[in-house]
Amino acid sequence: MERQVEQTGAEKARALLSGLLSQDNVPICEVQREAEGSLIHVQRDVLTSAERALTLLSGLSAQREHFSDLELVVDGRVIPVQRAVLSAISPYFEAMLSSNFKEKHQARIEMQDVSYEGLKSIIDCMYTTKLELTNENLSVILSTAQMLQINYMVTECVQFIKERLKVETCIKYLEIGEKFNVQEVIDMAHKFILKNFVKVSGTESFRRLPKESLLEYFNDELLVATEQQIYEAIKSWYGGSEERKEGAVELMKHVRFALFAETYLSETIMKDPLVLNSPYLSALVKEAIDYHGNPLTQPLYDGILDKPRGKPFVQILPTGVCSPPWNLPMLSICEDGEKARCSQTYPACDRGATTVAKVNNFLFVFGCTHKKMVPYAWRYSILKDTVITLQNYPPGLVPTIAINVGDKLYCFGSQFGVNGDGDAFYEYSISHDTWRQLASNEICSFDSTAACAHQDAVYVAGGNNFRNLRLRTSNQFHAYHCKEDIWEVKTPMNEARDTHALEVVEDKIYAVGGALSSTEFRTIGHARLPALQPSVEIFDTHSNQWTLLMTNEAVSSCTSSCVVGNVIYLVSNANLPIKVYRYSTECNEVQLVRDGLECLGPEWYQKVIYAPCPDF
Repeated sequence: MERQVEQTGAEKARALLSGLLSQDNVPICEVQREAEGSLIHVQRDVLTSAERALTLLSGLSAQREHFSDLELVVDGRVIPVQRAVLSAISPYFEAMLSSNFKEKHQARIEMQDVSYEGLKSIIDCMYTTKLELTNENLSVILSTAQMLQINYMVTECVQFIKERLKVETCIKYLEIGEKFNVQEVIDMAHKFILKNFVKVSGTESFRRLPKESLLEYFNDELLVATEQQIYEAIKSWYGGSEERKEGAVELMKHVRFALFAETYLSETIMKDPLVLNSPYLSALVKEAIDYHGNPLTQPLYDGILDKPRGKPFVQILPTGVCSPPWNLPMLSICEDGEKARCSQTYPACDRGATTVAKVNNFLFVFGCTHKKMVPYAWRYSILKDTVITLQNYPPGLVPTIAINVGDKLYCFGSQFGVNGDGDAFYEYSISHDTWRQLASNEICSFDSTAACAHQDAVYVAGGNNFRNLRLRTSNQFHAYHCKEDIWEVKTPMNEARDTHALEVVEDKIYAVGGALSSTEFRTIGHARLPALQPSVEIFDTHSNQWTLLMTNEAVSSCTSSCVVGNVIYLVSNANLPIKVYRYSTECNEVQLVRDGLECLGPEWYQKVIYAPCPDF
């Protein structure tokens, strides 16, 4: 398909003539007049209008054959030109014809490493401002424009590709971009292939992709394809070729077999000759089959085999025991905050969750029903969207904190029973689905505490005990050492806090928000508590000391948080509607990510996790 590109005629004509006027051998229009006995030279702009510029350019084109002062020769074929025009448009020719090169004084120049069709098309465009681009001449024109350093013609070639980039052409254009090192085309084609990988893998040109390109795609989290589609694409690329057998085996190592259905693994993949003849691949597939055969241990598997593709997102889950309706949605937010959406109804919303712990690709959800206050606990698979009820759950236990350390969850909160209500601290074995009650601690009786895991310890900070009507917000900081089964009182925080975040980043513990103010008040339920002031402080686990880092109004009240790299994401409900912030530990700065999240409901607490969201 042909495309005639007009190079914004008047502008290109003006640019050309401006270049001509800058040449030393081109006379400038001038007027002489007398003034007090002397001659004054007045230079006038000959480009008084776009029409005049195009008229002059058209005249130059018409006189090329008669008034050319240079001939360019390509493979014995002659192209007549004018030096001034070449120098005005092409920095390549300007350097050749104005410097101390031999070509400066030649009337005939033999051109090397250039095609006649490409050079003639570009020379014609210099005079007419029109460039005829087709799929057939694109490569020669692009390479010639690059050699002559005519950037606007290179830009037109890129635009031509952009307008025609589709499943059938993307690999061809990728090859052109790589051949001529046009990074914009390479990036454009890569992005298109990642997004349309399944359709592209069904084209004949797909087999032209080198193994290295496929490895790059398979390691890119933006690849849009299921594991089965990736597996089938590798089989298509391989095509039974003995020369590609070794490359196909290497590509198969990047397939995440645990994400396949168990029956497909055993009935199809294990019978694949590539897998059968490769001990390494056979071991990977058997490991994936074992993964499916041991559902209890699946949350503990933190390998690439079960890591979903797709860019991870910060997901906000409604929690809290409040009034209906329960069908509130889960919110997913891209790391950079540019995208946000309310997704399917979060499974816990029909009951009211009190806390959620994320363990790799699973959520452990704890809560109780609204009216009868019946506790429940179950495990939710993010990838499969399935729920398993946890067995042997301690009667009456309603945790407000659940922290993962190794293959255990540590939960503390309230426990309702025949002997009265009290505070409890439990250890849950994920691999055995069993519970063990541990010695409680004073801090377990506080509400609105925050906790985090670091190495083999659970750290708990702050909180208030307004349930006992003492209305005291605490700066206490305790550590439970899981292996030794002992509590340790650590150096208290500088600020008393509740409704705050506690997170670990690079061996440091950050306490964010919820600092106590003695001048203002807030209301929680029927209790009137001192207001919270915004601040961040950091705990050094080696020196056992806290250091105040900053104050910022954005972090006054944090209902939940999660860590992504060196950034702590925070959900704040200090002032409705809900807001999401990101605190950079490197820059010590707080930025608003999303505002106005009414969809989460004004009465609900939130739980933030960092999880894959491949279908965003």
